[in-house]
Amino acid sequence: MRRILTFITLFILLSLSVNSADYDGSKQTSGVVIILEGNSATLTLDGEKEVTLKVERINGKVVTSSVDGRSLVMEIGQEREYDLDNDGTNDAYMVLNNVIDKLVSFRIQKLVTPTSAEETVTAEETVTAGEEIVEEEATEEEETEVKVEDTTSNEVTGAVAGAIGGISKWVIVGVIVVIIIIVLAFVIGGGDNAEKNYEKAMDLHREGQEFHYDGDDDTAKELYEKAGELREKARNMEGGF
Repeated sequence: MRRILTFITLFILLSLSVNSADYDGSKQTSGVVIILEGNSATLTLDGEKEVTLKVERINGKVVTSSVDGRSLVMEIGQEREYDLDNDGTNDAYMVLNNVIDKLVSFRIQKLVTPTSAEETVTAEETVTAGEEIVEEEATEEEETEVKVEDTTSNEVTGAVAGAIGGISKWVIVGVIVVIIIIVLAFVIGGGDNAEKNYEKAMDLHREGQEFHYDGDDDTAKELYEKAGELREKARNMEGGF
């Protein structure tokens, strides 16, 4: 039974895995990274060059970290722009969300460069100008064709949006199933140690924050409570630390 649960857990985790980095700016604008004191997370802005964010030590509400050896000291709630890839330009917006026991939660958001913003504005202006010219030159027959195309486009867009929404729901259900299976595997398998419990609490807390940002506070609360139980169990195994 224990081996079967282990294989199922590994299979689902590998199926849902998107990338090796904890935060990938090429695939997500922002994300939450939770790190256990003394451990590290991998960050990348372009999906290729990776840097390491390590939590060196926790002193109350002050966290001392390092990014590829460069020191980073922040307090809870502090916001800071940071040069993650050390190219002389701030490229990430970092917020120290919270510190719970030995767990540190960071929110990381990729900054949009002025060049990208200017290109976006220019593209929007070009599209607007083109639409005005077409509207001035279009005949009544052409305008009717445009309306038909717009209606078809809206129907296709609605169908695609519905499909994506359905997939997202299944992904959330899959994540919840993974969490339940992992909990069962640990309970049945036994042999837990403090480090494993802290790591599991870290995963549950990360999932809880993602549900919180998605507006599902009930699920987030349940995950936070489970994470708290695991942290309490880990402290008991360490002799009440």
